[in-house]
Amino acid sequence: MTQLAAQEFEALVQQVMAKLSQPAGEMPRAAHFRGVFASPDEAVAAAQEMVKLAKERQASQLGVVLEYLLAREELTRARQSRVEAVAAFNKAQHELKRAVGKQQ
Repeated sequence: MTQLAAQEFEALVQQVMAKLSQPAGEMPRAAHFRGVFASPDEAVAAAQEMVKLAKERQASQLGVVLEYLLAREELTRARQSRVEAVAAFNKAQHELKRAVGKQQ
């Protein structure tokens, strides 16, 4: 797990622990945690735009191949971070269900 994914996981664990201390009627649904994925999704969208622009610059003879390859690398890194965030979230949800005795 990368350092960024570990930090996101720790932040998510802290959120879950804070919610566990609330009465059961106040427990949020999983939909309330959708904001956790906003940042990785935005990074992927920005990286996709960088790839598009680099490809256009290369096609118009203004850009170099290296610029396009670096943009593709950044897109891959952003997608990987998003997958790691989703996996960390799913793991935290599973741990929460196990902690409260609601395994499926």
